[in-house]
Amino acid sequence: MHQVGWTLTVFFKLVDFQTNFRYNFIIILQYGGEKKLKKNVTLKDVAKLAGVSTAAASKALRGEKDIGPETRARVEKIAESLGYCTNNLAIYLRNGSIKALGVVMPDSFNPYNALVLQGVEEKAKELGYNVIIGNTNCDRALERDLLKSFVSMKVSGILAIPSWLENYKTIPVPLIIMSRFPYMEPYASKAHAILRPDVQYIVNDDFSGQYLAVEHLIQRGFRNNYLIIGSTEPDSAEGVMNLMRKDGYRKALADAGIAFAEDHVIENVRSIHESYRVVTQLLKSGAGRIGLCMNMDHLALAAISAAHDCGARIPEDIGLVGYDDIDSAKYMTPALTTISQSKYAIGAQSAIQVIEVLQVEPENIYAEEGLGLTDGDEVDHLDDLLRADGQWLYYGVEAENFFLIQWYPDEASAKAKLAQLEELGDGKQYLVDLSLRRSNPTEAENFGNSNPVQLRS
Repeated sequence: MHQVGWTLTVFFKLVDFQTNFRYNFIIILQYGGEKKLKKNVTLKDVAKLAGVSTAAASKALRGEKDIGPETRARVEKIAESLGYCTNNLAIYLRNGSIKALGVVMPDSFNPYNALVLQGVEEKAKELGYNVIIGNTNCDRALERDLLKSFVSMKVSGILAIPSWLENYKTIPVPLIIMSRFPYMEPYASKAHAILRPDVQYIVNDDFSGQYLAVEHLIQRGFRNNYLIIGSTEPDSAEGVMNLMRKDGYRKALADAGIAFAEDHVIENVRSIHESYRVVTQLLKSGAGRIGLCMNMDHLALAAISAAHDCGARIPEDIGLVGYDDIDSAKYMTPALTTISQSKYAIGAQSAIQVIEVLQVEPENIYAEEGLGLTDGDEVDHLDDLLRADGQWLYYGVEAENFFLIQWYPDEASAKAKLAQLEELGDGKQYLVDLSLRRSNPTEAENFGNSNPVQLRS
């Protein structure tokens, strides 16, 4: 096979938003002549150069013990020099599945999804699995087709931030739902919602997270608070998430004696441009001193810009709380107060659970927002209080088969909570562990900076 010459023309546009001036560039790349392309390297090629049988080469590359260390090293060196890659199709024919996880994402522009995905990829790689990623763009049919493709590819398991829960009713491989509660559709309220018993999931508590955000604004004197969220379709996963946040918003207002007003909930805001338009419209309407609860941190960036352009000050004139605690939130001007979620941990723990389900049925994981365990909570076992980077953690398994995760700022606070639990006299045992621990500067360094739902200001 030969490759002939080609020409590629690339157009660039540089936009200066200060002067609104556009600069256009054209780059022309050319290649001439012919080049013979390499053929695929097979296991037979490796075996021939190594002077062993194909079966022996295969065993050597799999690290089986009946192949001597010298032979194994020679085969591995030759395979590396030839660029040989394992034939996953052959593995599938032998084992019935490939050692890979299919990951379903609703989009690729939300920084939250990127951090969940990072947790999946790094933990899967550590455990010897590859990751195949697909974006659905929140499209029902596209999501359904992607799931069918993963199943037909015989992936070992599927991890998904779903868009449409109906697409996940009959998945014949291990499945973990991430960041979305798999309630029975349609969702009416948290009090009456029923969780699907056939689906494993790892989530944060959207109700409590939004409650914290509104409570924070009220405590700082903002009583005219708006909730800006995305879709609220009760049969979509995103809609369920936003309806739960709306319930949390409503409950926080009620607890503070503030009447709920439906026109203070602005729905279907999913883009930065729409966020800027909505906030600008609010500020120009004469709403006065207001609080804004944004659905995502990167939409809060547009709110900050809109406030600046309208001459409003944060936090004097506008109270602003984001959601997700993405890395860029702390570098906004002013720095964004936000609800921190366990992004990296959700991804990493999901990878662990879906791999372990091949041997052991996993448990649902539930990252609490910081209210602590109640009398009805039941957990496994009490070890010593352990310290991790200045943060203290306890977690346990509820009677309803959830994990609860709780951070404390110091040892005294953690021990005080532990003493409170022990005084219950319920005969139950409690666990302190460092499997999820908090540290700085980035979530990717360990599970810990992937915080449970909490307010960060």
